[in-house]
Amino acid sequence: MKSGIFSLNRNLLSALIVGVLVALAHPAYANQVMVFVDMSDSAGVARNGYFADFQKLPLKRGDTVLLLPLGRGTHNYAPFAKAKLPLPDATLSPSSNENLLKDARMGLLRSLKAKLSEPPVNITSILGAFVAAQDYFFQEKVPQRERVIYILSDMIEQSRDSGINMAKAIPDKLPERLVLPADLGATVHMVGVTIDGAHQARLRSFWEQAVKRTGSTLATYRQHY
Repeated sequence: MKSGIFSLNRNLLSALIVGVLVALAHPAYANQVMVFVDMSDSAGVARNGYFADFQKLPLKRGDTVLLLPLGRGTHNYAPFAKAKLPLPDATLSPSSNENLLKDARMGLLRSLKAKLSEPPVNITSILGAFVAAQDYFFQEKVPQRERVIYILSDMIEQSRDSGINMAKAIPDKLPERLVLPADLGATVHMVGVTIDGAHQARLRSFWEQAVKRTGSTLATYRQHY
């Protein structure tokens, strides 16, 4: 009898431990993460670093990740990869759960590697990414706290849509006529910024103004992650 009770208690304890571990592995909320990748010729050799930068992004289980190209305009965008990083399954072993997570990450990495091998384009609509993001977040009814945007780019806007060509001149201020979503409310990370020191402050100021106008927060602005 004692043996049966001990076995029952041990099973209950094991179940409780598994339940706690699964609960801890589940985030309070999952993010919708849009990763825009600069495909322009202005990015040059900086594109070589995007693959390594992407691997360092703090993506977590439960996040839905979309990879999208920055290039000929992103108002009518189409992701070239999308994956949800799986939450732990209590019916699977830890190693099986880890393998599922690795498979999801590897799928994204393979898609990114293939995209970066394509020929560059001569247009970069970075500002259009904010419009594309707002369209997606609105359609998917994503709460603002779950909206995350990564822009892997040198941040040199060259677009007919915005009428801005930073390869020639970086505006001192964000043009008043420029239409951007005012209630995007996302957390924005800009990674891959490469420009000489003489123009760095002006470039950063421009993008800080742009992010602020969308009601978002610029959390990262750096050359590498």
